[in-house]
Parts: sequence; structure tokens; C-alpha cells
Amino acid sequence: MMDSPPLVVLNVMFVFLLNAVDQAFESLFYGTGSWLGILLIIILALGIVLKWAYAGALVLPVIIWMSYDYYQKIQDGGGYHWHFIVLLVLATFIIFYMAEYNYKRR
Repeated sequence: MMDSPPLVVLNVMFVFLLNAVDQAFESLFYGTGSWLGILLIIILALGIVLKWAYAGALVLPVIIWMSYDYYQKIQDGGGYHWHFIVLLVLATFIIFYMAEYNYKRR
């Protein structure tokens, strides 16, 4: 059964939108704006964690995944050494901040 023309148009628009979002995130985290992307992640993560320490449980997996992804890019020959180190230090800070916050509450 063929799709009706409005559904085809919506499908094409949706694919175009997803490609645009994918290109934006690709350039933000792996292109020329990669340091801006790292800075945005740091600001968001620290802002959320300093406001409510238990939000680190939500932010930490994203930070660890991104640092692992940058590590994979290093293995492939990319120049993302500092990106990996910065995100690893951020993850360590979040872990210690959450531990200190939990210790002070006792």
C-alpha cells in the first residue's frame, strides 16, 4: 500500500530534521566547535550537580559515555586527548562531590 502524499512529505521533513540535528551535534562535539560543546556539558553538569547533588546519578552516565566516545576517537587517530581528560576529571569531580555530600548528610 502506498503512503498518502502528506505522509510522504512528513516523512521527508522528519528525515531532513533528524539529519540537521545530527549534523549540529556532530559539529558541536567532534567538529570545530568541540570545545564549545565540552564547555556547555561542563556548565550544565556542574550547574545541575551543584544545585542538587543526587542529579549526579543522572549526569554521570552521560559524562562517562562521552569520555569513552572521545577515548574511542583517540584510538582511531583523532586528536581528542584533552577532551577525554577534561571529561574524565569532570566525572571524578562529580563522584567525589556526591560522596562528600552524602557523607555530610550523615
